[in-house]
Amino acid sequence: TAATATTTTSATTTLPTTAAIQNDIPESVLQYERQFRKVRASYRASKTNVNIRDHLHTIYSDEHVVVTNKPSGILCVPGVNKNRSLLDLVYEEYGDGR
Repeated sequence: TAATATTTTSATTTLPTTAAIQNDIPESVLQYERQFRKVRASYRASKTNVNIRDHLHTIYSDEHVVVTNKPSGILCVPGVNKNRSLLDLVYEEYGDGR
């Protein structure tokens, strides 16, 4: 019966949730990780050669709407560093009002 009690106890033991684990991490470490992710994203955006042929995948367009499939790693709108974005590509392709 002692083995059964141990099994029952270990079966009901739960692991801490992600939120509980994050509560144990100091705020300064979380801030550092967030800033580091921003720096990595900025670096990726600056090193990507964004062009219409490779990155503008138009799903639908008419005289009022353009629907595209945004590739991963491409900015939606220009960032602080004015990196090329999906908005730039759409404007280059459809910006003349056609």
